[in-house]
Amino acid sequence: MQNNKKLLLLTIGTLFIIISLSAISATTNDNYNLENTSSINTKTNTPVTIQNTTKIVDTKQVKSKIAIKTSSVSIKNTGENNFTQLNNIISNASEGDIIKLNNNFTRANNENKFTNGIIINKKITIEGNGYTINGTSINGTTGRIFNITSTGSLTLKNIIITGANHTDNGGAIIGNDNNIINVTFINNIAINGDGGVIWGYNNLINYSTFTNNSVINGDGGSLYGGYNNIINSNFTNDYAKSGGGAICGDNNEITNVTFINNIAEDCGGAINGESNNIINVIFKNNTANNGGAIFGDYNKIKNSSFSNNYVINGDGGALYGWYLNVINTTFVNNTANNGGALYGNDNKILNTSFISNIAKNRGGALYSKNNIITNSIFTGNIATTGTIYSISNLNVSNSVFVDNDNLTIYHDSSVAIISLNSNWWGTNNPDWSKLLYNINNPDNYVIMIFTKNTAFINNSISLTVSLNTLNDTTLITELPQRLVTFNSVDPNGSFTNNNTSFKGKLNSVYNGDRCIITAIIDNQELKLNLGLNTSVIISIDGKINNTKYSKNPVVKAIVIFDDKQPVMKGIVTFNITKEGNINKYYNTTLINTNIAILNITDILEYSPGTYNITVSYTDPNKINSNSKNDTIKEWTVTKTNSIITININITDKIIVTPTVTPITAKGNITYYIDGIEICTGQYNESVTLNNISSEKHNITAVYNGDNNTYSNKTSQIINDKEKTDIYMGNYKSQPGKTITLNATVTSLNASENINGIVIFKINGKTINSTTLVNKTAMLNYTIPKDYSNEKYTITAIYNGTDEFTTSTINSTLTLIKEETRIIVENITAAKGTTTKFIARVYDVEGNLIQEGAVEFKLNSKTLPNRIALLNGTATYYYDIPKEFSAKNYTITATYVGNKINAKSNGTLTITKGEVNITAFESKSYAGETTKLTTIVTDANGNMINSGETIFKINGKTLKDANDNTIKVKVINGIATLNYTIPTTFKSTDYKITTVFSDSNYNRQETNSVLTVKKASSQIYVNPIKVKYRNSFTVTATIKNAVTQLPISSGNVGFKIDGKTVATNLAIDSNGVFKYTVTRNRYKVGMYLLEIMYSGGQNTKETRINSTIMITY
Repeated sequence: MQNNKKLLLLTIGTLFIIISLSAISATTNDNYNLENTSSINTKTNTPVTIQNTTKIVDTKQVKSKIAIKTSSVSIKNTGENNFTQLNNIISNASEGDIIKLNNNFTRANNENKFTNGIIINKKITIEGNGYTINGTSINGTTGRIFNITSTGSLTLKNIIITGANHTDNGGAIIGNDNNIINVTFINNIAINGDGGVIWGYNNLINYSTFTNNSVINGDGGSLYGGYNNIINSNFTNDYAKSGGGAICGDNNEITNVTFINNIAEDCGGAINGESNNIINVIFKNNTANNGGAIFGDYNKIKNSSFSNNYVINGDGGALYGWYLNVINTTFVNNTANNGGALYGNDNKILNTSFISNIAKNRGGALYSKNNIITNSIFTGNIATTGTIYSISNLNVSNSVFVDNDNLTIYHDSSVAIISLNSNWWGTNNPDWSKLLYNINNPDNYVIMIFTKNTAFINNSISLTVSLNTLNDTTLITELPQRLVTFNSVDPNGSFTNNNTSFKGKLNSVYNGDRCIITAIIDNQELKLNLGLNTSVIISIDGKINNTKYSKNPVVKAIVIFDDKQPVMKGIVTFNITKEGNINKYYNTTLINTNIAILNITDILEYSPGTYNITVSYTDPNKINSNSKNDTIKEWTVTKTNSIITININITDKIIVTPTVTPITAKGNITYYIDGIEICTGQYNESVTLNNISSEKHNITAVYNGDNNTYSNKTSQIINDKEKTDIYMGNYKSQPGKTITLNATVTSLNASENINGIVIFKINGKTINSTTLVNKTAMLNYTIPKDYSNEKYTITAIYNGTDEFTTSTINSTLTLIKEETRIIVENITAAKGTTTKFIARVYDVEGNLIQEGAVEFKLNSKTLPNRIALLNGTATYYYDIPKEFSAKNYTITATYVGNKINAKSNGTLTITKGEVNITAFESKSYAGETTKLTTIVTDANGNMINSGETIFKINGKTLKDANDNTIKVKVINGIATLNYTIPTTFKSTDYKITTVFSDSNYNRQETNSVLTVKKASSQIYVNPIKVKYRNSFTVTATIKNAVTQLPISSGNVGFKIDGKTVATNLAIDSNGVFKYTVTRNRYKVGMYLLEIMYSGGQNTKETRINSTIMITY
């Protein structure tokens, strides 16, 4: 290790010499103006005030609150944001004050007086507001940031700490009893001490992040110390040359913390220390030589996880230590030579999982001595020898060993006490020769038991799977949870609590067919036969009787197992047969019932007779056998009774219409008048009886029956009436008008005493009725306004009386549409805007029409959607396309309704649209490229995607190299020009004028400001070596520090050993000046060469030192 330190010092010294002999550059620094928005004002050249704060002290003796006020301090601020300024702010703060940062702070070049850190000797709080304190200057000057004395205490909040570098302890902070809250530590280093970020004790660290911190020759890549409380924080990519890639120390409380990718070249990739209390912590991808994540004794680890941690050449892929307490923790994919997860003695392990850990030699999970392991899981671990490699006593109980590689437990001791009872080895029949070495077989290990608790009733059975000891069958409830999976031969079978993790015992209910089922836990599978091959008995309900033709019968079949339990699934087949006549099959599926019901709905296909019904059962899943016996039952179908009715319509003749039920009746009908047969007709046809006198007659209809139905008859007395006719003319009118409907009834014998009622209908809908007066019926009828058809049918129906027949007549109502008038308003609007087309519709009397709609056209093109009239007005909202030309367009509005469709034209005058343009200020340096950006929106605030912009600076239009005006297209409302500021521009403000033009919009322009800032300058000069009395030339190059372009403005002078040699020397176009000293009267020796640049029109002044060596 001492050789490494010497090598490091030699390397640093060599680099220092090389840098001092190389080209030298000097850069001027801008002064930053810091806004006064916090309790300490850090604005340049203004007083800094530390805010008065009120402290509340709660004293139980007086049971009141005492208020203490601090004093105000005013500090003159240098405005350079360096450590001197930060030190002044801290030094002038009072005890208990809160300092709120308003900007970043960076160590200044050669600011060496704070190498050991800014002293904090009082209790203060620094509220960082997200700003950064950088411990390294531009030229590489570095050191510690804060040094808290025994009288001081720091609360550091909401800040970034970076670039701290110290040769001793605590690269960034050294001190005790501090509070670190929501702080980010990045790239901090301790070289020859401990604690790359913090060295200290009794500190609180909360919600903080440590990244890429390191100790070059010590311990604790980020933190070194004890009795610290570290919570809710992250440690990533930290490094320690020795121990503790992230933390080194004892008696720390570490809660809710994550350690990822930390490295220690010695021990403890994340943590090195003893008696630490570690709760809810994640360790991932950490690396060390021993203890990939943690190295140390007496540590307590609870509710944590270790994954993918790695030991390079040593032991304990995750943990290395003695007297550890490990509770409810997980180890996954950790790797070491010995003890893939843990290496150590006298440890207690409870409720912990070891999964897929690897040891290149011994102990894929553990390399142990005198360990006690309870309620834990070992699965998938790999080693050359043993998942657990034990060299002394070992007690493992209530634990699980499944699928580990190369002997689960290897015992390498001749004298020791080994207890392995009440463990589950993944099977009821462990092969001890593959599991244990040098250990007697356990006599009371855990086995799996699978039993059925109830009989198989209603396709359901209760099951239990449990884990019990082999000898005394004690139920083991302390074993870690295991996953049980149930399977059934029945593809539709289901289990409650399937694929479920359980402890000790699990109950499940199987629902499905009788079959073989299995339960699987790890590598053990057990089977149960739930009544496979049980026979089925089927019977027909005896209630089925003889059935009359056309009456749908119901057949019931009952299906049970031979143990009297109902069959709830399967297919029941009914087969109905009659020799030489019919053979039909019906299938019914049992669904959660053992009764199959057949409704014979095609009874009409069964003629009267006797049939056989055979019923059988089939298991579609082929799990249970078919029915033990089929059941056969006789079924008789008999003729059914018929009913006949007749309807008689008497006009100038008599029409008789029959109706026969059931509808299946197919026989013919014989008609009689007064007992004399007149004619015969079909069951479904009407007959006409002519030349019947007007006397009373008895008409009889006899249905003669058929093969399926019996015969029947009916009679009706009639009396012939005098025939009538009715007459009504056609009508023409308008909706809303009243017309008089007039119907006249006459008779065959020109009787004058015709009376009765006439019913009027329009299009089949009754509108009213009226009584005949002098053979005439009259009805005043107002035509509804919503009538829109051209023609309607008027029907007049005379109902007749006992003396006169009924009669009907149709006529036509023709509607005449009413004249209308429509007026369209003229409109002027800009393209790209929304406007309104307004049309009003009037009737012939000048009243606004309330019904109907208006159809709009623009230049003869119909616009979508008719607009309904509202108070006689139709309003159409129209978005004028941006691509429309600025001219006149014709608006045509047509009324559509139950009146004459009037039409009218109006004019839409489109003008160019208005735009809003916004230009943004720009700040940059001469010679640099900046963006000139403009946003263009229309009057509605929408981005415009057309047109172009040109830019002017101080009234002069920007042009390209060919003297063409530069035009920038507007795309999605934005026009951006990448503009390179000429190097000839002076440092001042320039007026930028942006002009927008487009054929669819009015021209618009706006102004903004381009600020050309003065850039820092740099002088490049090489040391001069010349012989005594020889002339020599002083040559230097002046460049813009921002653009690295040569500077040709300003002038140069130089001094030799403080004496001015030349002034006001010109600089050429390449930024070079030369001056030859022809009379060299300098003695042999080393001289200081100081070169001064005056600054140019857009660059700042600067100076640099070099050397002149005069030799013989």
